[in-house]
Amino acid sequence: MATVLIVEDDPANILVFSKILKKRAGLDVQATEDVEELLRLAQGGDD
Repeated sequence: MATVLIVEDDPANILVFSKILKKRAGLDVQATEDVEELLRLAQGGDD
């Protein structure tokens, strides 16, 4: 399953985007607003 990384600082937007992407597109979703976490996730580190 493909994974989408959402970078957003509004928790309500994260919830909406996540639900749409999961339900309609069947994608796995990860979300963050933290820059260091964003860089780690984008480089493939998921631990």
